[in-house]
Amino acid sequence: MVGKQFPREVAKRLFALELKNSVPTEKTGTDEFEPKYVLTELGEKVNRVFICGAAIEKEYVGDKDQNVRVIISDTTGVFTVYANRNFQPEARAEMEKINVPEYVSIVGKVNTYSPPGSDKTIVSIRPESVNIIDEKTRDRWVNETSQLTLERVKSSQAEESIKNTYMDIANGAMKSV
Repeated sequence: MVGKQFPREVAKRLFALELKNSVPTEKTGTDEFEPKYVLTELGEKVNRVFICGAAIEKEYVGDKDQNVRVIISDTTGVFTVYANRNFQPEARAEMEKINVPEYVSIVGKVNTYSPPGSDKTIVSIRPESVNIIDEKTRDRWVNETSQLTLERVKSSQAEESIKNTYMDIANGAMKSV
C-alpha cells in the first residue's frame, strides 16, 4: 500500500465570507496526501465544502485554457472554483455546461494560495461534484447554512465582534430568501 488511507471528510456548509476569512492550518504529519484544512474565524476546521449560489462569471484560464474558473455568489460574497482538465476532468466538464447566471451547487476541497511576498491567503475550491440547481434548492441551502452558522456562533470561542458579525450574516441571509 502506498501511503496512509485518509477517511473522506464531511463537506461543510459555509457562506462565502466565512470561507474567505479562513486561514490554512499546519499539517500534523508528513504524508504528502494528508488532507489540507482551513480554520474559519468561528473555529470550524474545514477540508471539504458544500456550497450553492449563482454563477456570475465563467472563464478559461491557464496555459491552453487548462482550467475553468467559475465565480459563485451567495448572499455574503463570492466563492472561486477552479477545475483542471487533467485533475478534475469530470467536474471541469460539468463546469463548462454552466450558463452565467445560473444557480449551481458544488462539493469540493478547499485550496489555499499565498502570493509570493504577501501575507494574504486566497481560498478557492477544487470541485468534486458540480450540479445545476433551481432557486428553491439554493434558498433551502441558504436557510440550512444560516442555521449551521448560528450553531457555530453559539459554540465558538471567537471574540464577540466576530460572533456578532456571523450572527448578523446568518440572520440577514435567512431574510434574503
